Formats: sequence, C-alpha cells, structure tokens
Amino acid sequence: MRAVAVTAYSNLLLRAQQALDAGNQNRAEHLYRQLLRANPTDPQALLQSAILSAQRGRQCEALSLIDRLLALRPASHEAHFYRGAVLDEMGRFAEAVAEYDQALQLQPDYHQALHNRGVSLTAAGQLVAALENWTCALALSPSNAEWHFGRAYVLSELGRFQDALIGYNRVIALQPENAVAHNNKGNVLKELGQYSGALGSYSKALALRPDYPDVFNNIGNVLKEMGRHQDALANYDTAIKLKPTSAVARFNRGNLLCEDGRLEEAQEELQRALQAGADLSQAGALLAYVRMCLCDWVDFPKSAALVDRVRRGQGSVPPLILLTSPSSPADQLTCAQQWADAFSAAKQARFAHARRPSSEKIRLGYLSADFHNHATSFLIVELLERHSRRQFEVAAYSYGPDDGSNMRDRIIKAVDRFVDVRRLDSATAQERIYQDGIDILVDLKGYCRGARTRLLARRPAPVQVNFLGYPGTMGADFIDYILVDSYVVPAEEQPWYRERIVQLPHCYQPNDSRREIASKTPSRAECHLPDAGFVFCCFNATHKITPEFFSIWMRMLAAVPGSVLWLLSDNPTAERNLRREAVARGIASERLVFASHLPLADHLARHKVADLFLDTLPYNAHTTGSDALWAGLPVLTCVGTTFPGRVGESLLRAVKLPELVASSVEDYEALGLKLAREPGLLRELRHRLAENRLAKPLFDIAAYTRAIEAAYMRMWDLWQSGLSPESFRLNEVGNDNIVWSAIGSPSP
Repeated sequence: MRAVAVTAYSNLLLRAQQALDAGNQNRAEHLYRQLLRANPTDPQALLQSAILSAQRGRQCEALSLIDRLLALRPASHEAHFYRGAVLDEMGRFAEAVAEYDQALQLQPDYHQALHNRGVSLTAAGQLVAALENWTCALALSPSNAEWHFGRAYVLSELGRFQDALIGYNRVIALQPENAVAHNNKGNVLKELGQYSGALGSYSKALALRPDYPDVFNNIGNVLKEMGRHQDALANYDTAIKLKPTSAVARFNRGNLLCEDGRLEEAQEELQRALQAGADLSQAGALLAYVRMCLCDWVDFPKSAALVDRVRRGQGSVPPLILLTSPSSPADQLTCAQQWADAFSAAKQARFAHARRPSSEKIRLGYLSADFHNHATSFLIVELLERHSRRQFEVAAYSYGPDDGSNMRDRIIKAVDRFVDVRRLDSATAQERIYQDGIDILVDLKGYCRGARTRLLARRPAPVQVNFLGYPGTMGADFIDYILVDSYVVPAEEQPWYRERIVQLPHCYQPNDSRREIASKTPSRAECHLPDAGFVFCCFNATHKITPEFFSIWMRMLAAVPGSVLWLLSDNPTAERNLRREAVARGIASERLVFASHLPLADHLARHKVADLFLDTLPYNAHTTGSDALWAGLPVLTCVGTTFPGRVGESLLRAVKLPELVASSVEDYEALGLKLAREPGLLRELRHRLAENRLAKPLFDIAAYTRAIEAAYMRMWDLWQSGLSPESFRLNEVGNDNIVWSAIGSPSP
C-alpha cells in the first residue's frame, strides 16, 4: 500500500477497535467489513468480524471467516480457540473440543481454551473426560474459583456428592457471594438427604439474589421430600412468578399436584410444562398417567406408548407409569435401571456390615410410607403379627403420614419396634436403620408414588428385598431379592430382573384373615343400583381402565339387557369422561354407577351386591382383587405378559378357581357373557369361593408366614456364608412344601 493508503487503513483499524471497545457493535462490524474489502487477508479484521458475527447469531458466517483466517495462519491458537467457541454455540461439542485441543497444543498455557474445553466436555456428557480436564486445570491454578465450580458440577453429575460438596465449599471460600455456588451446594446436600443443610444453602443464595427462581424451585423440591406440600407449592409458585417460562418449576408443581390427587390442576400444569420445553420423557409420561387417571383417552395410543422412549434411552420414564402401559419384562428392566441411576451415587459411601453369631435372632426391617389406612397395610398387617419372635425381631420404618387410624395402631402393636423417620433426612434415616442392626430390610414401596428409594441406596442393611408394593424389578444393584410366585414371575424371566427371583408357594401376596366385613349388607337402592339386572363390577383405580377393556365391558352391557357396570368414583372428571365414552359406544350413561369411598369393612360388605368383578389389563386388580375374593365376589381376570398383569391369575389359582382365568381378551369377553347368562354356573363358582375362602392357600396366612420366613432365613444364611443371592434355590413345588437345593437348609 502507498503511505497515504496505509495511514488511512491504520486509522480505519483504530476506529474499528475504538467502536468495539465502546460496545458499539454495529459501528465496529461496519468498519471491519470496510477493512476486509480493502484487505481480504487482514487477520485481525477476519477474527474480529468472525467474533462479531457469532455474537449476533450468525455462526455459519463466523465459521467461514475463521476458516479463511486458518487457511492463512493455520498455527493461530486464537483462531482455533474461537472456532471452538463458535462450534460450542452450534452444539457441535466434539468438534469444539478438537479445536480447543489444537489451541492448547499451540499454546499450552492457554487457560481460556482449557476452561472452554471443560465446559464443552461437560455439555457433551463426557463427564469423566471433563473431570480430568478440570483436575488438570486446577493443578495449573489451584485458586481458580471457576475451575473448582466446573469440577464440582461434574462430580455432582457423576453422583459423587461428597466430593462435589467439598468442591462447592472451595468455590464459596474463594467467592462467598457466588449465589449459584450456594444454590448448587444446596442441591448436593439435598441429594445427600441433608435437607436442613440444603435449605440453609438456599437461604444464603437468596440473600445474595432474592429474585433467583431456580432457588425457589429447589426449595420446593426439598420441602416436598420433607412432606411439606403446601410450602413446596408456594415456592414453586414463586419460581414461576419470577420466571413464567420455567418448565422445570411447572413440571415439579404438576408432579406434586398429581401426588396430592389434584389431577385436573396437574394436567393443566404439565401441559404448560411441555409447552415451556420440559423434558418430554418425565413430563410426557406423567401427563399420560394423569390422563389415564382422568380416563381422558384423546390421543390415547400416543399417551400410552412410553416404551419407545425407554428403548431409545431418551431420559428417565417413571417405572410405575410404564407398568400401566403395554410393555415387556425387558422394557421394564431397562426403564427401572434408567431410573435407578439417579440413586447410584450413594454407593460411594455404602455401609459396611460384619457377620454376627448365627444363634441370634434375624432382625427384620419393613420400610414403607403406607403404615396407615392403605392397601399395603391391609395386606401385610397379619404377617407382621404372626412373625415368629423366636427367630425374628421385627421393626417397621415409616416415612408416611400418621392418620391416627386403627390400622396405624395395629401396625405399631404388630412390630417390636416402630420408627417414624418421616421428618429425618435420608442420611439420618439410613444411619438409624444401620445403627439398629437390621439384617434384612424389606422395601414395601419400590417406585410407587411417595417412595424414598434413596433410603436403601447406601445399603443400611446387608440384605435388601423388594416386596409387595411394587410389581416389578427395581433395576438397582442395592436390592438383592424380589419376593414373587411362579405365576406373576416365572423362573425363566430371571434375566429381566436385577434382583434374585424368590418364588413363594401359591401366591406372593399376603392377606389379612382378620379383615372385617361389615355385618350389614347394603341394599341395591343404598348402592344406587337398579332393583334388578346383572351387576358387573370393577373397583380398580381409574388409571387401570383402558379403552380396550372399557369397550369390552360396553359390549357386555349391550349383550346383557338390564345390566349395569359398577365402578369406584375416583374423581369427577373421570366419571364424566367414562359416561361420555359409554354413550359414544351406544350405552346409556346411567348404566354406569359410581360407588363412593367407604371404610374398608363397609366397602367389603357391598361386594355382596355385585355379581361379577371384571379385572383390567395390562395392570390387574391387586389388593382390590383379593378384597373381592375375601368378600365372596368371583373375579374374572385376563392374563398379561408382565408381573402386574398376572396377579389376578395368582390370586384365583391360590383360591382354586382357575376357571375364572382367561388367556386372551376374546376368552375374557366370552366368559364374562357366559357367566352373566348362566346364573347356575355363577352360583356354583360363588359357592366354591365361599368354601375355598378359608380352606385354600390364598387366605392361609399361617402357612404363608412359614414360607416367607423360610425365604428370609435362607437369604440370611447365604449372606452369613458369604454367598451371593444367585445361590438362592428356593422353589415352589405345590401344597405348602418348600424344597431346598443341595446348597443347604435354613437354620432352625
């Protein structure tokens, strides 16, 4: 260039830099464009133009400019760095990491490239590599708070919460006013079950940033875990008020409303969460479940087809919700394992257990939220009462509400030690179970609503068992056994269970033979039923009713003049929807009769007014099925392909009424009509049920107790001998006999 031109070009370059320094991006970009027209190979103009293009969302243009620069100067560490930064913005994290590697190779002490590399690896989910990156970075600069933060975040994502806590404490020591660090520390303390500490960290974050919506959401999560639902809702509301587009807060609020039975509100909130961009796996799954509870069958196939997300690994689908949808045992295992990953962190600090004299009693601990007026207690209470105190010491660990009921009182009296851990954080509750020396901890909740699965994750007991409350595998490495029977889980399905399958004789389900049935049977009029006509009945929860089976029921009503369908009234919206669906199938809405909730004894008594209980699929009647049989009402079931869909068969075979087990939906419909049209056949079955009720295995709780105690003793013997659960060889062979393999017999 001539001297005058060079001077003009230098002035233009200076003015561009001044505009950039002043924050006038429009002016700066305009001037750099002029520079490039004058000199298309100017490296500074190329780089600054690329940076400005990226900042204004034109990433492809930025890449093109940087590539022009790299063609001229391939050894420019800055060009490689900024190319990586642009690729980061485009979500092309692996390519970005490669560019940062190039920059670091050219300039090993390039700290910003090292920082960005850690961020990209974290965003790409390459957590182990990210951890190594942050660790190497901190070796160069041990007091870099941002790098301590990055490392702590990755440790938390890896589930190494104790190490993450140390990391966040270092960040806070270096930057006491870092509100994000206080918030994240609170999240770590929540994961460790230290709820009071978590709330304290969140308070510090809010003191620094009073309008921090994420903190209010996180406070809501902790309060929910503590059972303070109203306070949790208030905090979710504040989070949403501060950030109306918060998909996470809306999802959490919808989830809590669902738990509290406020289904219509939950449905609206979950729809808002999805509109705001919430994770489709959990929000979509929960919305599908809420719609099933409301019998809202619009777009039902899409709502129910959650299994595809599980197979594609697109986030965690709540396992209990999957059980209500058509799925295979393999799908259910995959789903449970994905869910169990959330608890894997606790294995970093599991309890150590020592062998002890075999002459001592086995200490049994039952863990549940349902030690009150709940189906689980109705089933298990007499088992707790009958446990041999010569061989067992029995404790109950309750984290559910105290409803002051007779059932709650009966449970407390049935065990040697009743411990209410509801207000204890997870770490303290785990420590309590461990200090009590529990040998076998039996989880009665699994992944059902309100479960605190984390209490088992650190193995507070050496042997841990999945039983009764959750009809499927938990997919967790901290659960050793699942108690089932040969009908609900055949032995050949062991590959689809993370736990060792233990088959009890006859039926896995215990029952209370002291369950009171009210002496007064209500009249049809008192039940709002017509004076005459066949009464089909189903008292299953509404989420178990599917369009397919409802259509079968409507065809039965159409084929049996004067018949009605008697259902349990779960919620007004479901009632309206079912009546509408009946009309759509040509059945008058008044032929659906809804029963209100009653105390158990009165509820059992009204079963006598019905003629036939109709089961559901893919999720059978469980407690409701045994209730009907105990009350003398025949149950027609259809066998499914997984545990929750085979319980009806298990119950009926244990009460010796296999004729009521249909192997297909066609047989189910045909048999239902046959029974409705042939009163003599139905009378004969009802008579046999009355004879079998107290004579056959289903309600023989004494024999059941002996069988389950034999299973517990075998589990304990194996652990004491240092053998794995895979060594368990308990087989059900009929009657009340249990045959042990050559490994050995249980201790007396």
